[in-house]
Amino acid sequence: MAAAANVPTGMQLAEWQAAMVRGTPKVCSQSPSTETTTLGGEPAVAWTVKCSDGFDGIQLAAVHGDRGYVFYLASATANDDAQDRQIFEGFRQSFRFTN
Repeated sequence: MAAAANVPTGMQLAEWQAAMVRGTPKVCSQSPSTETTTLGGEPAVAWTVKCSDGFDGIQLAAVHGDRGYVFYLASATANDDAQDRQIFEGFRQSFRFTN
């Protein structure tokens, strides 16, 4: 899943990431740590979630201009985490902002 939304001028990445954490379903627990990374050359943070509904995920948040971006890769808990990470990194590294 990928999505973008308008954010208030000057919104910081940490604020956007906190909003994405608050929006995560309650059946999921957030990793207490984040990974500093990039999205299209912009600073980003990524973190994992473990869900009791049989799915785990990797989330990413970034802010570019007046837009906040979120990516979420959901995968069955039984799937290979290393392969999930490889898929996630593939789309993260291929993303480019067009504005």
